[in-house]
Amino acid sequence: MPQRKLFQSSKKVLSNGRKRKSFFKKVLGLIFLFCLTLFILFCLRYVTQSKAKYISPVPGLLGGLSRKGSSQSIQEIQSLCQKYALSCTKIEQGLDDNATITVDTGTVAVISFSKDIDKQIASLQLTISRLTIEGKKLSKIDFRFDRPVVSF
Repeated sequence: MPQRKLFQSSKKVLSNGRKRKSFFKKVLGLIFLFCLTLFILFCLRYVTQSKAKYISPVPGLLGGLSRKGSSQSIQEIQSLCQKYALSCTKIEQGLDDNATITVDTGTVAVISFSKDIDKQIASLQLTISRLTIEGKKLSKIDFRFDRPVVSF
């Protein structure tokens, strides 16, 4: 009889071990299915995701932005140059949101349409007059940045 008890307890141990193994197999199977589901969802999202729109670094190519009403802006610049007594020899529309003004002294000014044009032209007139008084020849001034960039 004692052998029978020993044998029965070993069956219980074996059945507990089998239960543990089957439990771990089930847990591993669920983890695998969860990871597989996440992978499939990621793949589906990647495939169905809208394609990226490319913006060209050079405006005018591949859907670059162009400024509407550029002739009005150039006319506004001409009237402001007359208002501030600047003799502009050449006004050109830039590729970006800017314009290039050449003054009769040879000074080139780049202004931005995204900022107040009146203030930029007034600053140009003031800068040219002050540097002329100081006896310095200005070659280029760029108003596209927070602080104007001056080149002699």
